[in-house]
Amino acid sequence: MTEARHAIAYRFRKSALLGGVFLLAMMNAGNVSAEWTLLEGDAVDLATERLVYRERHSMGQGSDGRWIMESDYLDAQGELFAERTVWFDPQYPQRPDYRLIDYRDNFEEGATTLSNGDVELYRIIDGERSQTTIAPSKKRPLVIDAGFSALIATRWDELLAGERVTFDFASSARLTTIEFRLSRENGRAEEGVERFILEPSNWFVRMLVKPIVLTYSSQNKTLIGYEGLSNIRKDGGGNHTVQITFPQSHQFSMRQLPSD
Repeated sequence: MTEARHAIAYRFRKSALLGGVFLLAMMNAGNVSAEWTLLEGDAVDLATERLVYRERHSMGQGSDGRWIMESDYLDAQGELFAERTVWFDPQYPQRPDYRLIDYRDNFEEGATTLSNGDVELYRIIDGERSQTTIAPSKKRPLVIDAGFSALIATRWDELLAGERVTFDFASSARLTTIEFRLSRENGRAEEGVERFILEPSNWFVRMLVKPIVLTYSSQNKTLIGYEGLSNIRKDGGGNHTVQITFPQSHQFSMRQLPSD
């Protein structure tokens, strides 16, 4: 599929979804936002500095109050190879439901919050589904997939004051949680931005993996840069290590969600 054909397919899929939203709006007037925010970012390999894929994100609000983020992943030639859908529940903004499908080998992973508050993680490899259910810790917040921004938004003042936030990250690929810590980066000040360091809490694991650097706009509290391990896998195994940049003035956020 060429870039032009993908763009047509992308608009058609979005139009179909919006058509459903408008239908729900007619049934539940005032409950649905038909405005979608769009955001694009290029993922560049940190070692080779070459473009490895492009992300296209769109976000809107469903009739049930949940914010829906749809992500398309295109390779350097413009071919769509993976898609992700994330559903943000206002009750659990830091641990959304999500589903990621990689069409290159039909790999799939995802997470769903159950009615009792537990979370089901699953992955599908070679058509075989594996899953597990985890109970969120009462000591640390649980973060899932794109829930990082909600966590940072709720702890913004604490992080800027120099406090460190510890949380559990749910890894669907590994069917387990990993304890991470988040802190403000020091020593590289830049006007208008704040950088945060994301790294494993375990000191031994920190020796083996590089931290992830998250760059946010100071004004909008929106993600404008990502540097580190990606959620997209390489053909030869493992995940890409990339730098992704987004426009500094973008308004792609979920500020309408409750702070807690």
